[in-house]
Amino acid sequence: MRVNNFKELEKEEMKNLDPSLKRIKSSVNSNLGIFQFIGDMVEMFLPKLASILVNLTGGSSINDDKGMRDKKYPNR
Repeated sequence: MRVNNFKELEKEEMKNLDPSLKRIKSSVNSNLGIFQFIGDMVEMFLPKLASILVNLTGGSSINDDKGMRDKKYPNR
């Protein structure tokens, strides 16, 4: 069986990997986690913020209009 020089080269390169690569990978993963958290918070609170701004400017939200149309009697 012949020796595959590329396989040997790959093994040597894996042995000589710089430890800073693992540090960089973990840093990138943590940054991605932070950005995902911020994105989730924006996705959760941005619609509420838009609704508040509409109400502050004197408009009414879609839910308010729908509720007013369904009422037949004032004390209901």
